[in-house]
Amino acid sequence: MQQKNIGKSIAQSVILVDKYAAAIVGKRNFRMQLKPFLFPGFFTRWHLEKIKTLINTTDVFVSISKWSNALIKKNGWANDKCIFIPTGLLNAKIIKDAPINLYDGKRPLRVVFIGRLVPVKGAAVVIEAVKQLSNNIQLDVYGPADLESHKHYYESCLRAIQGFDNIKLYPPVENENVVGILSRYDMLCLPSKGNEMAPLIIQECLKAKVPVIGSDLPAIKEWVTDGINGLIFSTGNDESLKNKLQQIIDHPELISKFKNNLISPNDFSDVVKKYEEVYSEKLALVRQDN
Repeated sequence: MQQKNIGKSIAQSVILVDKYAAAIVGKRNFRMQLKPFLFPGFFTRWHLEKIKTLINTTDVFVSISKWSNALIKKNGWANDKCIFIPTGLLNAKIIKDAPINLYDGKRPLRVVFIGRLVPVKGAAVVIEAVKQLSNNIQLDVYGPADLESHKHYYESCLRAIQGFDNIKLYPPVENENVVGILSRYDMLCLPSKGNEMAPLIIQECLKAKVPVIGSDLPAIKEWVTDGINGLIFSTGNDESLKNKLQQIIDHPELISKFKNNLISPNDFSDVVKKYEEVYSEKLALVRQDN
């Protein structure tokens, strides 16, 4: 519903109808025949059944985010099997810490967006917000365009930045260069419209010591606490994002506060060790049973 920019009251009504429609036609033998005509709730129920089956056939079910682990437990799916192992950044111990750029308000605020130029990633949201802030802010957008399925979105972004010298569009960044690119900026904007499991870009921001201003989504709020180590704005709302950016421009000292509250990301080698511990524990139980 968020991805389609549907108002909350309308979305709640649709969900209510959807729930009963899905229950009525949600029998296995109707699935394929009625697929083109069913509401999203039907497919949600279908996916839930598949997830339950998956969990029931495993000894351990690992979630890489707290919000997804809590969601699984809230649905009552084999709580004793579900564990949380946080994600990490490859070679985090090897990558040199980036120098911390200080923002004193005497120059434009440097904001960066890194991601695919498709609707769900929300590049247009940050573009519209920055356009309303004149020359007090600089926005650099790095990302590939999906010219097969979202060519119109890419073209609309191009049109939107015409005449605005403070907004630049650049080619995608190679994975190994992301932390270095991020370190040039004061903040990263993560305006996603759809929730993700655990955005890697946040881990890279932690390494680059760059605060995140992100959408009001569980995957982002798990790492970004509004007013403490970054800022959160209403998902898909460029006016809300504009106000948050203006808050930084008016109070440049917030950037230093946010940077000081950023924690270092886990190294992926530490993540591997946690998985090894889980495997060793389960294998020991199997040997004991045999």
